[in-house]
Amino acid sequence: MNGNPSEVLTVEQLSAELIDEWHDLNRSLGLSFFTSPTWALNWYHQFAAPETASDPAVETAIGIWRDGGELRGVAAMVRLPELVGSWSRDASVKVWRNLGSGAASGDHLGFVCDSELMEATYRWAQGLGGTVRLNNLAARWNPYLRGERLEADATFRTPLGDPLPGSKKLWSHIRRCRRRLVEDGATIDVRVGSQIRPDDLEQLLALHARRSHDAGRTTLFTEAQRPFFEGLARDARPGAGPVVVRIDHGDKVIGALIGFADSETFAYYQSGWDSEYASLSIGSLLVATAIEYAASESLKTFDFLRGDEPYKLRFDARQVDNYSITAYRGAGGRVLRLRDDARARRRRSS
Repeated sequence: MNGNPSEVLTVEQLSAELIDEWHDLNRSLGLSFFTSPTWALNWYHQFAAPETASDPAVETAIGIWRDGGELRGVAAMVRLPELVGSWSRDASVKVWRNLGSGAASGDHLGFVCDSELMEATYRWAQGLGGTVRLNNLAARWNPYLRGERLEADATFRTPLGDPLPGSKKLWSHIRRCRRRLVEDGATIDVRVGSQIRPDDLEQLLALHARRSHDAGRTTLFTEAQRPFFEGLARDARPGAGPVVVRIDHGDKVIGALIGFADSETFAYYQSGWDSEYASLSIGSLLVATAIEYAASESLKTFDFLRGDEPYKLRFDARQVDNYSITAYRGAGGRVLRLRDDARARRRRSS
């Protein structure tokens, strides 16, 4: 098998059989849910698909590698217009990026292949032409990355086993809080895939918005993204898809969390809770319940994704970096590089 893909397809050309093969390959390699076809294709239809089939603004290229008929690799890319800056609202540059990165993006992305094909898939993606951004790549991709801008983001994960991660004191506190809530009539439920109801997502988004407002921070996890997460629940497969933890007290929802289980990992994505119940450590209880669920499903890793919040260390989380790489090409690439340089300077000075 040489380094070139056996074929290159668009999203619209993917058959149901090939999507199944992609899913099976992703799971067999123990990769992230965020590189699964469930995530990538729902992301495309929600955030990138053109309004008309003839719209030239959006392109996709799905490289397929086979060896004797067996699927060995999938590299999914999308080309989207990217605004060059607030000073020119209408000016944009077309940029190739890994499919599923950007709006609502997860972590530990990359292409679906084993180590033998990593160099080939990376070279193919970089050869598509024009500026290429590969975002939020898993640490295993770092040795292959070559470009003009390499950035690292800290993510945190912890192994699952017996005992569960975290101190005995932490778990004693969580169990006391859970017992007090349950004795007061609260219920704690875990729903998986198609069991997830529209109301679960509605309540989660509302709680998250309220929590973000109270903390004085903005969030991209908003009601506008609900159709995307409903699609992920609808298209979930056994052992691979969204999981919601929900805590009800009387006639109100006081806490909710969403994560994604696949292969060997549970990825904790977002949560929200009622600040009136802060004394009962609702946030920690949501995370602990998700950890217990993941362990009960024999998953090996609990992934906290991006962010260096101190609570993650209480669950024995350790840092694992994500990487993003940009190769700027052409006149449009030069403009984007100037904009990105300016943004980087502002971040350093803030």
